[in-house]
Amino acid sequence: MLTRFTLLLCLLFTLATSRGAVIISEFLADNTTGLKDEDNAYSDWIELFNDGNTTVNLSGWSLTDDAADDNKWQFPA
Repeated sequence: MLTRFTLLLCLLFTLATSRGAVIISEFLADNTTGLKDEDNAYSDWIELFNDGNTTVNLSGWSLTDDAADDNKWQFPA
């Protein structure tokens, strides 16, 4: 499951746009003892990096760990 999740994340965020590329620069897919979030929970996280010179609108982009539900978590505009 973790490998499939990681692969889907990499495929989703290595997408090139006409203005540059949004890439995953860091991620933690099984956070059990690392950094805590603002709710004091060990949440999984990713960090995105815009490799271009202009703003990229992530509206319509999404994350998933389920091939049957490719819009499990959508980014806001």
